[in-house]
Amino acid sequence: MVSRTRRNDHDHAITDLSDAIRLNPEHFLALGLRADAHVRKGDYDRAIADYDAAIRLDPTFFLPFFGRGYAYQEKMNYDRAIADYTEAIRLNPDFALAFVSRGSTYAAQRDFDRAIRDYDAAIRLRPTDSYSFHVRGFAYAEKKDYERAILDYNELSDSILPAPRLSSTAASLMR
Repeated sequence: MVSRTRRNDHDHAITDLSDAIRLNPEHFLALGLRADAHVRKGDYDRAIADYDAAIRLDPTFFLPFFGRGYAYQEKMNYDRAIADYTEAIRLNPDFALAFVSRGSTYAAQRDFDRAIRDYDAAIRLRPTDSYSFHVRGFAYAEKKDYERAILDYNELSDSILPAPRLSSTAASLMR
């Protein structure tokens, strides 16, 4: 069943995982994997129901909270997404992706200060993650803090491929 999810055969994976859950309704891993397959299909309500069941079985494991947060974020239910990402962070404070995801949710709400704080935390945890620099640069640009945005975009460009660096003079031209 796991190999089907890796091959993007989500319908068959859901069928296989449903069979496993019928045999053992407390199969925590099967619930989480089926929820992930529902997310990949864009069926967020079913994903949320499976994440809910997984959380009931083990409320101390961070991944179902993270997955459910993502499903809520896709449904634009930002407050619930933030609550779930916050719980995932509480349960695993070293999970950088939860900080990035919560930051992106704050950014969707145009709360760029909170978004930047979360991106900062993600960068502290994973300083080589170029995506965190990208989204933080976007948040700085939205705040019209172009100098900091350029610093992040330069960091991003350095991590992807050699490129000419933008100068602080370029920031003054953007104003």
